[in-house]
Amino acid sequence: MREYDTFLKGVGDRRAKNFYRYEASLAVEPIYTFLKREGAELSGLLLDVGCGSKPYRDCFPHVHYYGIDRTGKSSDVCGDLLRLPVGDEKVDLVLCNQVLEHLPDPRRAVEEIFRVMKPSGRLLLSIPQMGRLHGEPHDYFRFTKWGIQRLLVEGGFSISFIEPHGGFFRALGSHTAFFLCERFQRFPTLLRFLVIGPLVRISRRMDKAVSWTKDTLGYNVLAVKRAKNG
Repeated sequence: MREYDTFLKGVGDRRAKNFYRYEASLAVEPIYTFLKREGAELSGLLLDVGCGSKPYRDCFPHVHYYGIDRTGKSSDVCGDLLRLPVGDEKVDLVLCNQVLEHLPDPRRAVEEIFRVMKPSGRLLLSIPQMGRLHGEPHDYFRFTKWGIQRLLVEGGFSISFIEPHGGFFRALGSHTAFFLCERFQRFPTLLRFLVIGPLVRISRRMDKAVSWTKDTLGYNVLAVKRAKNG
């Protein structure tokens, strides 16, 4: 599944990739669903900040897509989100997926996103609340629903909605599956069929049956840039 490429990029062994894909599905599925749903009808110029390997490019079939990242390996533009190499009010849409937690100054990043967006531009944002450490040592923050709402509102945005990445059982299944993936990499095929696969399926079913979203992996956010006098 191509939507899991970012998570699996550092996994070299093919069997291990298949193994980790089960765990990744629990964490990535809510983000991918959100972007496919919202991106289907959007048009204009989209800037994907912290684009990585561009795993969500296909979620936006009608936009002019540009990815920016510090490494420049897969991006169209090499740059820093805290100092975007883009003029004022140039883009219609900004995608910021699992990036703010890696920045030492998220408030400054939101200010930069606001600066480059046209009036009434849309921000599609995904952030972690219970995500494990990743991208170390540049992993600085986690966000509650109220924390990200305050950050964006103070940064000049109106919130259209904030939705959780599932609830307690999805988070529990994701963390448990990842622990097993890390600790038992020597036996990927056995664990994949006997443990990880059933664990993922049970976690999905329980998450649908029991609504408890205070313990969520993270949030998807759709926000709109307010007019300066708004």
